[in-house]
Amino acid sequence: MFAYTKLKNITITKRIKFIDDLAFWGCPELEEFISESPYFKTYCKALYSRDLKTLIGYPCNSFVDILPTTKVISGVKGFSSTSFVKFIFNVSILTLERHAFRECYSLEFVDMSCTKIKSLGDATFYDCRKLKQIILPETLTSIHSNFTFGRCPIDLLILPRYIVSAEGAFRDSLIKHVAYCGINNISGTLPDDVIVHVTSQFQFGKFLNHSISYKDFVCPAIKCTTLITDIDIFACPTVSFCFDPKILLTLPNILSCNN
Repeated sequence: MFAYTKLKNITITKRIKFIDDLAFWGCPELEEFISESPYFKTYCKALYSRDLKTLIGYPCNSFVDILPTTKVISGVKGFSSTSFVKFIFNVSILTLERHAFRECYSLEFVDMSCTKIKSLGDATFYDCRKLKQIILPETLTSIHSNFTFGRCPIDLLILPRYIVSAEGAFRDSLIKHVAYCGINNISGTLPDDVIVHVTSQFQFGKFLNHSISYKDFVCPAIKCTTLITDIDIFACPTVSFCFDPKILLTLPNILSCNN
């Protein structure tokens, strides 16, 4: 809807109840969401659903932590076209919708180990031109989507042991090395020039229809060490209570808009 515009801020008027998917992706200058609608809330210029469980749009040129109530990163905008260099999830996200990090041109590193995401959608990291490393969560089972890692110059992508499908995920990919921690062959294909690593337990001759270069990969332990578990917001009696401006001043520093 607003892709590739010079939009700097947007007001969600009070009659708006729903925002279409991809409405605000590709807006690299969008720095502030304002909501007059009872169906949406803003915090630190980011747009959330009214129950604060879905991050709809994160402003560009911001580096504030997302709220610990967040479970879904929306495909309306999500983090697309934001300014992060490094992003470490410290909230137990369940769903990362398509295009969530698309065209984050400065992004170099993403750690998803504290999430509980089971699948990645279309173009999740498409055209993140500096992205070198992604730590995927152990819960991930499917990246059955198109261009998930398109145009990303990832040095090494380690696929968790429970992955069952990667159809289309590596289209237009610039990945150099792919390593697999499982023992079952899965559906999908890899670019011709990728170097494939598997463990000694992998018994097939090819992986993702690609020849295997090394069969001695040792999978690292993926540990969540950054998860927020002690934030007072979880004890809030109501959303409106905790998001009263006066009460916000008493919440932990991690919820500050000045991070």
